[in-house]
Parts: sequence; structure tokens; C-alpha cells
Amino acid sequence: MNAKSLGLVKSFATQYDLDYRIVYAICMTESQGHGVMHGKIIKRYEPHIYNGFVRVKNGQRKKHPSLPGLETNWIRKHTLTELKLLSTSLGIGQIMGWHYPSLGYESIGAMLKAWMDEEVQLKDMFRFILVYRNGDFFKALQRIDYIEIAKMWNGPGYKKNNYDVKLKKEYDSMPQIVFKEPEPLPPEPFKPKMTFFESFKEMVSNVWDNFWYDT
Repeated sequence: MNAKSLGLVKSFATQYDLDYRIVYAICMTESQGHGVMHGKIIKRYEPHIYNGFVRVKNGQRKKHPSLPGLETNWIRKHTLTELKLLSTSLGIGQIMGWHYPSLGYESIGAMLKAWMDEEVQLKDMFRFILVYRNGDFFKALQRIDYIEIAKMWNGPGYKKNNYDVKLKKEYDSMPQIVFKEPEPLPPEPFKPKMTFFESFKEMVSNVWDNFWYDT
């Protein structure tokens, strides 16, 4: 992960009271901290997701076997090329393409165009984290619950993938940021009050100085 991306992760974590290392760990586990390499978005195709989409589009099934919450008509409106992109994990956080509507995009093509910028990928990932699984994922991040994070982000095969173990390894590889309270300013030195005569003398002196300056 480059310095700019790490800075964005730290800023997001600070804003939402998270330990930046757990967000960093997800990015490193998913993509080694890179969203774009050699001018191409980092991606991983998931054939079983695509096959489920095709079966719905062809009328063989009414619902996707792995994603039953997706509407049938929404799936069928996509071309086969688009369905393949919806079946692909994308970017620095490897978010599945079918999430593009929840990220605010009108099409998967619009999302891919925007995601050529790694900064956009990260900012979209941050927004996604806040709402994913109705906020349960964000709560798991707050607790730094490796198993729950792994279940929700990597899926039921997380144990086979040792995803929770990999997360912890990446988390432990980064130092914790300790934010210190600013040092209090030293007290001003004590100045004794002037007597009436000292105060009167200073006033007369100032008037006299101003008189000569004006003339």
C-alpha cells in the first residue's frame, strides 16, 4: 500500500473511531494493498457466482443460489459480459461487482471507469464498510473480531482460506498510532499590579510620547 492510500485509511479510521490497522489488514489480505496495477484494476473472477447469474438470466432459476436477495429482473437486464463483471471481486478491497448500485453507480461500467483511480476505490470502500450487512460489519471492525470480519467479507469458506489468520497477521504487522493530547501551554509569569502613581506615570508618559510624535 502506498503512502497516500495508507493516509486515507488512517483518516477514515480516525473519523469513525476505528483502529486503522484492521482496515489496512483487509486491504492487504485482499489485494496486497493495490487497487490498480499496470493500468488495470485488480480483480478476481468467481465462476460459481457467474453460473448462478446465467441460470437466472436463462430462466432456469428464479433466484440466484448464493445471492437470493437480488431481484430476478435486475439480474436479467444485464448482458452476459456485465454479469461476468458482477461476478468479479474488484479493487483494493475486492468488493464484488454486483454491489455497484449500493456504491452509487448506475452501471458496472461507470463503476469500473471511476475505479481506475485507487483513491476513489478506497473512498467507496469506506462508504461500503459503514452500511455493509446493515452495520454489523462495521461493529465487527470496531471489536476487531477476526472471525466475524472473515465470515462477512470473505464468505463461508473463510476457514479454508485461513482468512481470519491472515487478517491478524497483517494487523499485527503495523504499529499502533497513539494520539497524544497536546502539551498545555506554560502559565504566564506573574505580573504584580501597578500602584496608582505608577499607573498615572505610565499614562502621562504615553500621552507625552504621542504628543511629540504627532507634532
